[in-house]
Amino acid sequence: VHTRSSLVSRILIAPGLLATLGQAVAEACPGASRIVVVSSPRVWSMHGAAISDGLGSVASAEPPVLVNDGEKAKTMATLGKVHDALVA
Repeated sequence: VHTRSSLVSRILIAPGLLATLGQAVAEACPGASRIVVVSSPRVWSMHGAAISDGLGSVASAEPPVLVNDGEKAKTMATLGKVHDALVA
């Protein structure tokens, strides 16, 4: 994905990708010392274990930052919660 900035984002879509998530992150972010996953409680309940397993020991994985679904969750408090996790 190309955006207006000079940065390029890779989007990977493949069956079973979560099993190799750690490898994909290591290739995309070499030298990363920690990973922060932002998810909704609903998505995390369905895929959290696979995400955690797939990340393996690639980097120090923090507990997930869970953000509720829907427009009501898009608040300054939610933004602050995500921000704090990213800069911790």
